[in-house]
Amino acid sequence: MQIADALDRAHRAGVTHRDVKPQNIMLTRDGVKVLDFGLAKSIAKIGPNDATLVANLTTEGTILGTPQYMAPAQFDGKEADARADIWAFGAVLYEMVTGQKAFQGKNYSSLIASILTTEPPPMSVEPFTPVWLERLVRRCLAKDPEERYQSMRDMVLDLRTPPQDAVAATVAKASRWPWVAAVALLLISTIISSALWMRKTIEPAMAVKLEVPPRPAASSL
Repeated sequence: MQIADALDRAHRAGVTHRDVKPQNIMLTRDGVKVLDFGLAKSIAKIGPNDATLVANLTTEGTILGTPQYMAPAQFDGKEADARADIWAFGAVLYEMVTGQKAFQGKNYSSLIASILTTEPPPMSVEPFTPVWLERLVRRCLAKDPEERYQSMRDMVLDLRTPPQDAVAATVAKASRWPWVAAVALLLISTIISSALWMRKTIEPAMAVKLEVPPRPAASSL
């Protein structure tokens, strides 16, 4: 939420970061800091010289950013807006939850192909990852910018107040998990005990043969 809130503040100030990635996110005693706005573009208070610089940086065909966190449109050299930051945030959030990058490739070409044509693997780590969180990340990573969140503010609100039905279902599912494990363990123990008892009862009785020699006759004097 702190990362999303920082980007929301930047967007509302007219600044698009354009290089959101883990290396530009720092945890401090005061909370999260989003750093390195070196590729950022401001649409507010652009002076004559700045306007020329921005125009040069956003010329069609120019690729800016870190490939694994770039939205598909950026590879076409299209101008990045707030929705590109939303895509990058989705990729970062996916990596935070799963420990894996959302898109991977053996080389630059295969990485771009993965971003443009494939979907990341499911991020659910049952029963701990809420379904609503995966839906949020999937919406961030939609190929079509029109299908993503249109503002970081909307995402901040969804993170703060997730769907109550989804939260209740997740809590109920997590609370049932120890009971399911206990029942399964009890069932397994019962099956093993029953099998041992049945084996014991069906084992054939061992025949015991005793030979008693006859008592010798008393000798006559």
